[in-house]
Amino acid sequence: MASLGALAFLLFISCFRPVLAAEVSIEARIEPTRFTLDQEALLSLTIVGQRNAQPELPTVDGLSFIPMGRSTQIQWINGSMSSSLTLTYRVRASKTGRFTIGPIKIQGGSQTAASKTIQIEVMPAGAGTGGTPVPPPPGRADPASADQAGQVMITADKQEIFAGELLPITITGYFRRDMRITIQGKPQLTGNGFILEAIDEEPLQEEVTHNGMASIRLTWHGTVSAIRAGTLPLQVALPATVLIPEQRRMVSPFFNDPFFDLDNFFTSYRKKEITLQSKPLQIRVLPLPETGRPDDFSGAIGSFSLQTKAQPTVVSPGDPITLTMTVSGTGNFDRVSAPVFTGSPTDWKIYPPSRGKMTETADQAAAGGTKEKEKRFEQAIVPLHDNIREIPGVRFSFFDPDKGHYVTLQSTPIQLRMQPGSGQPRATLPTASNVTLNRNPQPGGSGQQQATQPGLALAPLHTELGHTIRELHLLYRQTWFLVMMAVLACLFFLALLLLWRHRQHAANPDAAAQILYNRQVAELISQAQEAMAKGDSARFFTLIRQTIQLFCSHDWQCEARAITAADVAARLGETSPLAAVLKRVEHALYEQREPERDAMEEILATVEQEVRQR
Repeated sequence: MASLGALAFLLFISCFRPVLAAEVSIEARIEPTRFTLDQEALLSLTIVGQRNAQPELPTVDGLSFIPMGRSTQIQWINGSMSSSLTLTYRVRASKTGRFTIGPIKIQGGSQTAASKTIQIEVMPAGAGTGGTPVPPPPGRADPASADQAGQVMITADKQEIFAGELLPITITGYFRRDMRITIQGKPQLTGNGFILEAIDEEPLQEEVTHNGMASIRLTWHGTVSAIRAGTLPLQVALPATVLIPEQRRMVSPFFNDPFFDLDNFFTSYRKKEITLQSKPLQIRVLPLPETGRPDDFSGAIGSFSLQTKAQPTVVSPGDPITLTMTVSGTGNFDRVSAPVFTGSPTDWKIYPPSRGKMTETADQAAAGGTKEKEKRFEQAIVPLHDNIREIPGVRFSFFDPDKGHYVTLQSTPIQLRMQPGSGQPRATLPTASNVTLNRNPQPGGSGQQQATQPGLALAPLHTELGHTIRELHLLYRQTWFLVMMAVLACLFFLALLLLWRHRQHAANPDAAAQILYNRQVAELISQAQEAMAKGDSARFFTLIRQTIQLFCSHDWQCEARAITAADVAARLGETSPLAAVLKRVEHALYEQREPERDAMEEILATVEQEVRQR
């Protein structure tokens, strides 16, 4: 009965096949279009609307077409079906010259479809200008292996960079279209020589033919930076999950139409985790030169420009002026600090600049190009006298990797018009010269009266009878004693309550983990303060990185040492203070210059505020 029911179901579907028929079309592609006699090309025919079509291959003198395989795909959308068939052929040439393939025709019922013609060129053997040879068809290898499931590659714009320079990269993954593969996150760098500064949130997805197989190509664009000099391997890993079909073959002798392929109805899948890893790309990383390094160089590497403006420009002595400084261009903006104001302290009261606000301005190039950004700083300055006629320029230094040397930008002075002041004298603090001490107060005089006689007067002696006690009172009857006993009793019960809560927390793993976390954070912060006081910058930055990693691992339930600046930026956001500090710390660990005390204090205050906000 079950077999008769299945047969009736298939007959029911076959009755509606004319209704489900779609328009037939064919597309032909060949890769490469230029190859040599000792190489081959791959011809792919994608047919939509037919699953058992037999295309009419043209006869081309000097070319032969060798079938490789076929793959089908069916989609059901809102009750309607669409199907496609992909046929692949190896194209082999017996002579050189230019050839025209097509149009390739296909008959679908009453419809006839034809592809566009394809032009190819065959060069002599060994010419060196041909395409990549087509590999032989894959054997029956394990589809669960990473090599059979897909391939990931990484390319870089340059093979030689400076330490700290941003290097644009392109990560490309190829995945077989006939396999069910799920990408588990974005690509990750392996090794500890580079830092992943940025990467696309979503890859560009395309259907291509790769190594003779219909494949899906995913492309990510991003930037990395090297943290030390030397020849370093640049390599990425991409975690994925593959579903391996475990198919039980069902023979269907009654129907030869591929539409009645019963294998798809009786197929189960087994999940397996794999990791695709690219071949290492060797990058030569050069150290920043010591010759010509400016004193105000803060580690900025790239190509930048500088603009300044001031508001207001008509002031009086003592009036504050807001100086806006904008650094724009491309490079590692996390290392761009505020330009240096060149005014003299005798002419100006100079306040510290702001930390800077960064925004993206425009795309400098197409996909994969670096984006132009700008970072804006504001600084308050106050003129001290009315002889000032202009606001001095500011200075900003960076390293240009294309030119190979340091560049210092100097802004032009801004004209300033001074107005006379109000004429009111400035308030002065009292000093020792205008304060009179009342060293000899007169009896009965006011406390504000100032003494005119020098010397310090002695207090007179008084002989008065003190208070007498006529009776004794028992201590336990005193009110204050009873109150004190009540307070001690409350403290005792409070101690018992705290002891009970402590035991409850000890029985609760989450509470115990929270207590341990607070203790470890406090210890790391204390050690970082000691290292900063001793001027040990290397230990200070190491402790700061361990503190941030401990904070993130406590929330994410992962190993602290495996957390990088890219992970923190991906989870907490690029604007997160912890992500910015960790990236700054990782760069600072490989710098040769000693950081300033103010910068270390700012980093410590930011980290302490963030990790203790629980």
